[in-house]
Amino acid sequence: MTRTACLLPCLLLLAACRADSPAAPRRVESPGLAIAIAQLPAACDVLVNRGEQLVLGCRSQRGSEGRLSVEVAPPEAGVDLLDQAKAQKEAFEALPEGRFFGNRELVTPFGTAYTARGRYVEDGQPVEEARILALHPQGDRPITYRFRYPEGDDTQQRVDQLLLVVGEVEGTGGAVETN
Repeated sequence: MTRTACLLPCLLLLAACRADSPAAPRRVESPGLAIAIAQLPAACDVLVNRGEQLVLGCRSQRGSEGRLSVEVAPPEAGVDLLDQAKAQKEAFEALPEGRFFGNRELVTPFGTAYTARGRYVEDGQPVEEARILALHPQGDRPITYRFRYPEGDDTQQRVDQLLLVVGEVEGTGGAVETN
């Protein structure tokens, strides 16, 4: 038996073992936003991570891709997330063919947060968007997670994906960049 013939079964066995082993956790750090996602879900990939931009692409079980962007506002005294949540109705309805589906209150490690969900038309395509309005881990500024995905996707699965990402966010202790 040749050396190549002996190595081939070993390589195939090694490949099979790697296919069954879980992937290593993927940590994503955004110094510009002073946050990290401790463990990026397997269905998500980083599309943009530059300065104050962090955008993820997350696939549904059906294979369609949604875009999850993270936005951090400048520091402000007395952040009022409830007022921001109430303003979401008007914000969604101002979009082309915009419809608002309501808010919910959440409890997070960084305090109370709010969800907002609606539908509208973007670039001629109907999209649904789920948002979470929360406090930045540093506690002195709002952070908004906006997850846009094709209308007709499983809304609960998409909201679950959003919650998975938000649940993995932690502060990095750095200063948030401001323009």
